[in-house]
Amino acid sequence: LRGLSNGNGLLLRTGMRRSFLRRGVDDTQGFAWVSAASGTSSLAGPAVGGILYGASDLGHPWTLPYICSGTLLFGAMLTALALMEDTTAPISPRKRGGDLGQLLLPTPPDRRVDWVSMGWLLAVVFGHAYVFMGWDLSYPVLAAMPQSIDGDAWKPPQIGSTFVVASLAFVFFASCCYQRCIRYFGIVRFWVLNWIPTVLMLATFPRVLEALRREGWEAESWPVLAANYGAQLSFCVMQGAGFVTAQLVLFDFVTTQPGSDQLMATANGYYVIVQNVANGLAPLISGALCTIGAALEPQYAPIATRALPFDVMACVGVVLCLLPLWVLGPGKVPDLRSARALLQLEQQ
Repeated sequence: LRGLSNGNGLLLRTGMRRSFLRRGVDDTQGFAWVSAASGTSSLAGPAVGGILYGASDLGHPWTLPYICSGTLLFGAMLTALALMEDTTAPISPRKRGGDLGQLLLPTPPDRRVDWVSMGWLLAVVFGHAYVFMGWDLSYPVLAAMPQSIDGDAWKPPQIGSTFVVASLAFVFFASCCYQRCIRYFGIVRFWVLNWIPTVLMLATFPRVLEALRREGWEAESWPVLAANYGAQLSFCVMQGAGFVTAQLVLFDFVTTQPGSDQLMATANGYYVIVQNVANGLAPLISGALCTIGAALEPQYAPIATRALPFDVMACVGVVLCLLPLWVLGPGKVPDLRSARALLQLEQQ
């Protein structure tokens, strides 16, 4: 089921990109809304499922939630097919409208696909997915540590509330602020600025939390609550937006390559594969680092501590912050979505 759902996401992103290219419209807000919808559904799905579970006499308590979710899924798919019927047709160059990449950086006829740079961009996608999944696994472990070792001993409802608040904040940011930030900073610069506070937070948050507990602050005190909610908000908003930015950076790069119409689906497929490999490896690596850090902390602190998985994520974040600046050097990928680029397009 997860594999089929990921395949649908691949088709959705490819179809959206081709549809926007055909109409010559900026797709930044469209992809931001997709991420916002995903965040909303991740909150609404468990809530609605919990309400419907056991609410009918259909033989099993899970029958009604399955029927409702299946009906909604097929209804959404039929609606998407009706609205986006023409997105799988080949894009004629005469019907492109405004292909920003080709207008701002035309592709020479004899140019070949830069697979090396695409590989580096896929490595960025892998690293981002690893950090995001690693945080989702490492933060609950840190927050649930017993008070006997200076932990907060938070219960699942307390931990879950931080995810809910942070997810709502990300939905608001993606819906109302993301496109404005991209136009003001440019996509690569915004990516770098996203990672700076995240790296600082990953390196300091577990140590600040431990210091607060050693100073005698209770798990429900306002400094501990502020540290937990502040870290969760900053990470979810910044790196939730990072999912959108990583997609747009990769798609903009593909737009500048020869045969970009056919290459877009291939790049989308690689994007999904790399992301899922990272999602599969992150639990193994983060879980091992949590175990190693907790076991070695009494003897090897401060080299190996409970903050070890967060330190590794911070190091990965530093690489991810700098790698696009090296791969996407001057002239390789135009800044397609800043106000300056849009003004240049209007002049052309």
